[in-house]
Amino acid sequence: MHFTKFAFATLTGLSSASVVRRADYGSWAVTWNDNSLTAVYSTTELDGPITTTCTSEPDSTPVCDTRFRYDFLSNEEGQNTISLMQEVPLWDGHVTVYGDAVILEEGSATVIVDRATSSNPGGSK
Repeated sequence: MHFTKFAFATLTGLSSASVVRRADYGSWAVTWNDNSLTAVYSTTELDGPITTTCTSEPDSTPVCDTRFRYDFLSNEEGQNTISLMQEVPLWDGHVTVYGDAVILEEGSATVIVDRATSSNPGGSK
């Protein structure tokens, strides 16, 4: 895999962000190969899915939408994992959703959103 590790960007204003109450945060269906990664975010809270595609040349930083980040990592047990972060339009504002998953099959993963933050005063549900 030629993807360079891509660390999550530091989110400015995170100190004013609030944790969002549990609702249907959704999930991603993720596929990748040596040159691209596609993540399809879905939740019952939206009218349809949001598809993001990142592209990369060998040994270069992937180019993604600025509201999406991913990283391939290894956990303490030595398992390969993928971590995702995406800003999505939910609940009359923008919510940042996060999720991690162990990669069970090379080239694809399902990542369930396990946490979310919102900087909108009315953006929680």
